[in-house]
Amino acid sequence: MSTVFIVLVYNKGIYESQSLKSLLIQKEHIPQESEIVIFNNGLNTFNTEDKIKFSQALLDFSSVSFIHGGKNESLAKIYNRVICDYDAKRYVFLDDDTVLNKDFLHNTQVNVDLIMPKIKSKGIAIYPFRRNYLVNTFKFITISSGLCISSDLLSKVKLKYGNCFDERFKLYGVDTSFCLRLCTLNQFSFSIKGTLEHSLSKFEKETKVVKNFRFRERTIADSLILRNYISFYSLVNTLKFLIKLGAHRRFYEIKLWFTIYKKNKHPDL
Repeated sequence: MSTVFIVLVYNKGIYESQSLKSLLIQKEHIPQESEIVIFNNGLNTFNTEDKIKFSQALLDFSSVSFIHGGKNESLAKIYNRVICDYDAKRYVFLDDDTVLNKDFLHNTQVNVDLIMPKIKSKGIAIYPFRRNYLVNTFKFITISSGLCISSDLLSKVKLKYGNCFDERFKLYGVDTSFCLRLCTLNQFSFSIKGTLEHSLSKFEKETKVVKNFRFRERTIADSLILRNYISFYSLVNTLKFLIKLGAHRRFYEIKLWFTIYKKNKHPDL
């Protein structure tokens, strides 16, 4: 297989996913010898008729596989599992709310180890951003949705760390820790090409319950990043984050931060 597209869907139907709908719209631009692996990370199963309809719509352009995790699994574990189970020259990682375009699909075939698209939300460019105090040539932090990674580069990461994505993380921090792993490798080829529109939580109206959940997940991720990828970058981020927690009197999260630092893994794993 040339290219595997990994699409993570959470608590949505197939036709509620922006990523999957845009793949259908741009199906003629899907690279040859591709497979779309749709991982349902929610509790509810996909509608059977929708699965058949979606697969048939892409019949002449790509093979389609469906996996139902049955629970909200760690993103890192899902990524590592698909990389292990599906042999390909390159892997494209997608959330369920990224709008794809033909330029992006064409760019996945560029002969470099890593392709990072520019990520916009509400028309504002957010990722990737550059941190000049990161070591080596690669100095970027970005989100996982839209990343196109060669199997050779993933093999280098696995050789050094034992797996491609850090399974001590569950949700937040999976992408950041991967970028920080790349910073420790010898030179590899990468390119920033194309632009994708992606829904980011910071620009969405959310309930207090959802906001508290995200605060908790950010707290866990920040603690794990400092524990396992200590650098000037992580020290600065942690200092800012802890000051923010104190200013908002979020004492539960401060306690959680130190608990996670000691245990060195997400509490739900």
